[in-house]
Amino acid sequence: MKEFVENPEIEIREVASIEELQSCVELQRKVFGLPDIEISPVRHLIVTKSAGGFTLAAFHEDKIIGFVLSVPMFKGEQRALYSHMTAVDP
Repeated sequence: MKEFVENPEIEIREVASIEELQSCVELQRKVFGLPDIEISPVRHLIVTKSAGGFTLAAFHEDKIIGFVLSVPMFKGEQRALYSHMTAVDP
């Protein structure tokens, strides 16, 4: 198993702007090669945040090089986050 190594050139934080969300959409296209109907659009990422989820991204020199989309889920009274999608720029 590989050991986690910190990289000060990579910043991981929640996506904060429409432009950053759009970069996540473009990264989906690049990584998955799916038709547009299968891509999670910006509005889906916004609704996910409004419902209690989040989109975290890895930034290198202000460019998104990867992201994870976590969607809230509920089972009875229990709340959890479901990792819906992860994409990393090859």
